[in-house]
Amino acid sequence: MRQKRHWRRAARIRAVRPPMRNGINASPLRLPHGAWATVDEWIFERFGEEGRELLHNGDIFADNAECVWPGASYRPGQRLWFFRPVPDEPTEPITVPILAQTQRYIIVDKPHQMATIPRGSHVAQSLTVVMRRQMKNDDIVAAHRLDAETAGCVLLTTDPQWRGAYQKLFEQRRVEKTYYALARYAPNDPIGVWQRSDVRLERGHTDLVASVVAGEPNSQTRLRLVSTYGELGCYELRPITGRTHQLRATMAHRGTPILADPLYPQVLDPEETANRPYPLQLIAAQLSFIDPYTAQPVTVYSNRVFLAGNGAVRWERD
Repeated sequence: MRQKRHWRRAARIRAVRPPMRNGINASPLRLPHGAWATVDEWIFERFGEEGRELLHNGDIFADNAECVWPGASYRPGQRLWFFRPVPDEPTEPITVPILAQTQRYIIVDKPHQMATIPRGSHVAQSLTVVMRRQMKNDDIVAAHRLDAETAGCVLLTTDPQWRGAYQKLFEQRRVEKTYYALARYAPNDPIGVWQRSDVRLERGHTDLVASVVAGEPNSQTRLRLVSTYGELGCYELRPITGRTHQLRATMAHRGTPILADPLYPQVLDPEETANRPYPLQLIAAQLSFIDPYTAQPVTVYSNRVFLAGNGAVRWERD
């Protein structure tokens, strides 16, 4: 019942929100109670010259795509929609490789350091917006998320009517996900032998990293060392649960942190993160599931490779 109410609310919002601009939605904001006579007065007090510029450029709308112009009366409680400046607009179009495509979904090979959904400073160069532009389809949304640092397979749906069914596959753990990570391996990890790591993860007070703590495990991961090269080892990881940063926190906890991880086992500052020779060496290498509409099995593999170790350590398909 709650889910149906959520769908109805989402449909109502879609009906009144202004159309996207180049794959990017407007942000909603309710006008607070106050004595401002016009929207101009409030927006200058709230956002300064940047807000006034948005108003004069026609970047602010009321419901039903009604443009709000200078001099508009201030109405407390009214919902407005803002098209804010895009902080990361690329100079050239970005193209992401497509691994599989149907009428209902596309599976793409996300590069490292690309956020899945637009947020904060990641907007135009987020995967969702990039694929909307690439496919010329503003209805594209991600059915699940992958860390910005992680490369590999991501499934996006092409229309709202398909999104729920594919999201459920991930929510109900009916998608088999295989990852490969490059790390300095533990000498006592036998090659090819599956192990299981069950730990309890909790988010830190900064909500930035997850920590392994005492208590009943809430995350489970199967893993094995598949190959080595010098001090480097390639690990195959299969998460059973889907906690935030589960693989990264688990690998750090067991003493085999993934190469170039800016959060585990310790948080790097922005300068240290920027100066890494390569990004986090973690690849979402495979997605396997039964298509909810055709009942046919689907398996897709990433073509991403490790950037560390001079390409000597590779992951291989089963």
